[in-house]
Amino acid sequence: MTNDAHSTLRVSSEHGVARIVLDNPPVNVLGATMMGELRTVLTTLADDSSVRVIVFSSADPEFFLAHVDMRIGEKMDALEELAASAPADVNVFQSLGELIRHQPQVTIVKLAGKARGVLRLDQPGPASRRARRVRRPCRSQYRRAARRRHRSSQALAARR
Repeated sequence: MTNDAHSTLRVSSEHGVARIVLDNPPVNVLGATMMGELRTVLTTLADDSSVRVIVFSSADPEFFLAHVDMRIGEKMDALEELAASAPADVNVFQSLGELIRHQPQVTIVKLAGKARGVLRLDQPGPASRRARRVRRPCRSQYRRAARRRHRSSQALAARR
């Protein structure tokens, strides 16, 4: 099954796996339209017992999700509609993250390209899944690695 009713997403489902491809050129920004379409698709999938897994990916190999569309404030009517459907004390961005977190299906992100400002998926959900956090080295680890490289290059130069 393929659904082409969305302007920023491509949705397909086959053999219990739903695939949501983020397709909002040029750099996959998260705007009000994409948030609304994601909310609609995820709500529909939550009620579909034939879907066991949801896989998120990007149509652009360079960008998974660039960031929030800075022109999002120009679409106040869409934002107000999203805010009305959000739980109390949660903003529209957090509500989308909570919707993903509480999906009954396992969610997988096929991450390729740049990703900034993406939704956190590292909290346990009802299916007891936990996405792995990518641990980034801290600044002191970079400095230690640079010193090791410098010392090894000095030692190599001394041997010559």
